[in-house]
Amino acid sequence: MHIPIRPGSKGKDILVDIKGRSLKVAYKTGEKETVVDGKLFDLIKVDDATWTLMDNKEIHIQLEKYNDMSWWSTVVLGD
Repeated sequence: MHIPIRPGSKGKDILVDIKGRSLKVAYKTGEKETVVDGKLFDLIKVDDATWTLMDNKEIHIQLEKYNDMSWWSTVVLGD
């Protein structure tokens, strides 16, 4: 998953909260604006989830599905 953020943002400015059935990405500073906040389509393996800030303008999130054989129509419900 690739999530664009404000250019120039630093990792310490970003909150990424990955849980088994939910994902939240928000800014910690200033307005504390939420970028993504919702339920995931299905259960993920939290211990295998990672995120990386790329070029201070995009967050890459790697999620591994608990059931590898299922197809997701969306990552976050309502997206």
